[in-house]
Amino acid sequence: MARLFIRVSRLFLLSLVCLSLFILSGCTAASSSVSDDQHNIGQIEVLLVSDHTLPNHLNKATAGANGLERNYIDPTLARLTEIFQARGIAVATINVEDFAPQQTILDEPTFNAAYNAYDVVLELAVKHKITVISVHYDADILYDTQDPSVITYTGGAQIILDPRAVSESTLSLVNSLLFDYQLLESLNKTGLRIRPDYDDEIRYQRNLTLNIIGHSAGGGLLLEIGAQDQAIELFGSPQQIVSAIEKPLNVLVDGVIAHRAKLKD
Repeated sequence: MARLFIRVSRLFLLSLVCLSLFILSGCTAASSSVSDDQHNIGQIEVLLVSDHTLPNHLNKATAGANGLERNYIDPTLARLTEIFQARGIAVATINVEDFAPQQTILDEPTFNAAYNAYDVVLELAVKHKITVISVHYDADILYDTQDPSVITYTGGAQIILDPRAVSESTLSLVNSLLFDYQLLESLNKTGLRIRPDYDDEIRYQRNLTLNIIGHSAGGGLLLEIGAQDQAIELFGSPQQIVSAIEKPLNVLVDGVIAHRAKLKD
């Protein structure tokens, strides 16, 4: 999705970013203030991001699978936050609407400004070597509109990177999650399919968020938990889905914590 941005004062954006992270971070008590020098976002180690707009907000092809993806992303990020915090990791979560007045995006200028500010947070995270994880649910099986017997896309669990933005740390983290921790296989064991050919090699595609976070010395990646419709069919409600993927979420946290420990060596 191509974003169209209006011109907004970068100083204003940075101030808004710092305030939002301070309020919304959910960091451990050990985390410091984000206000220092307007650029310091404290001791956050992991940043979780949702990318998509809410179902009832302006949607410029940004609401994700079936226009409802945030209904499934949000409880997943909430559970991931709990797991990281329980392990002593300072973690923050941001959403696009965090940078909109009253956290509501109903018109194009607000939409553009919010995404602009959102990207500033991602840039700050990269600067501070934070590990950034963008969590999504994928489209399911899609068929050709002219020939319904032809499958044009098979969605599923996957990790992707942007070929334009792959730091050494990002590559190391994804290799570890794929092959050492077998994160996709852990998701597959719940019943969620892995996107075909995404289980045995790192896959790349262009993505606006990845093109920023992939540069981080802390590592940055996009994780598709699985095909959203398949998850609903298998497990039911968003909370039931989160309960069903409890083990893979812990696998993800284990892998990220091990990766962060190596960065400190």
